Amino acid sequence: MNPHPAIRRAGILLQYGRHRQAIAALEAALSAEPDSPALLEALQHARLRRSQSRGWGGMRHQLVAWLLFLSALLLAISPFVLLVHRLDDWLPARRDDDLLTLLAVIVAGVLLILPLILLGTRLFLWVWFRYLGLLPEVERANAEAQLARAVNLAVLEPQYSLARERFASRKDR
Repeated sequence: MNPHPAIRRAGILLQYGRHRQAIAALEAALSAEPDSPALLEALQHARLRRSQSRGWGGMRHQLVAWLLFLSALLLAISPFVLLVHRLDDWLPARRDDDLLTLLAVIVAGVLLILPLILLGTRLFLWVWFRYLGLLPEVERANAEAQLARAVNLAVLEPQYSLARERFASRKDR
């Protein structure tokens, strides 16, 4: 059964934190169809999400997501930074540095740091889903919705979907 278009629209609006617009859309649809239990239930859900999003509860998971993301990237990139610092002390200073040498160093740095950023992202996803596993079932959907507001999930695809599938399969065991 396909949900009512107003319910689908409200779900999208709720994911992006637009609670007032979602409630207004559901109230407008409910005024046109006052006997719809699905619309009434969706309106109650939207009002609950709005009340949960106020104050610390509204940004708790966003803060956790950012702290986990930055920590994972720091852990992944720190060996590279330490290596570069050691190499800088070890290599003798060259007086004949030219543009080609500088370009080679930049390309090598990018080629080394990109896999480390991907490793940090995977580490973040692993820790994030461990964190979700510690949350009560009711709170998980709220936490994932807040992650969508804190981090651009489209950038993390397909890794995010794969990690989410693994999390769901482990949770069902």
